[in-house]
Amino acid sequence: MSLTSRVALTGLTFLTVHSIALAADAPKARGIITRAVKATGGLELLQKRTRIDVEDKGTYYGMGEGVPYTGRFTFQWPDRFRMEIVDAFFIVNNGTRVWVSAMGNTSEVTGDPLEYQRQETEAAYISSLIPLVKPNSKYELSLFGAEEVDGESCDGVNVKRGAGVSVGDDAS
Repeated sequence: MSLTSRVALTGLTFLTVHSIALAADAPKARGIITRAVKATGGLELLQKRTRIDVEDKGTYYGMGEGVPYTGRFTFQWPDRFRMEIVDAFFIVNNGTRVWVSAMGNTSEVTGDPLEYQRQETEAAYISSLIPLVKPNSKYELSLFGAEEVDGESCDGVNVKRGAGVSVGDDAS
């Protein structure tokens, strides 16, 4: 058997074993999602949460000296998002288009930054658990293994949609 054939066979075997492992993880991952839904108040309450408003205050250290800020965030599921950093800028995603406004200038976001904003909004939606309540071929669930949280061993769940959005430890 040639080296090329052996490499191809090894790759195919890895993909097959990896796919089987992911399929075996899916029921346990689905069980974790089901428990998380119950812990947040149950399916009925979860389905009523179509909009979430959050206000955040803190100190931003991204450019050296700490700068206090107030942030206001609105999520309207499945695909709308608004983030305002008071007296600095805001970003609006209306589900199809995204705008950024800063220092009195507003511009539409296009290209890679547009795709990034769409993926971030979908990742937030996935984290809400709403799209994961029922089995959905759009999202692939798998486990990323046990981690310790507050002294307890907990399994984590990876959620992936095609080549696009990933949420979890294996997300890149």
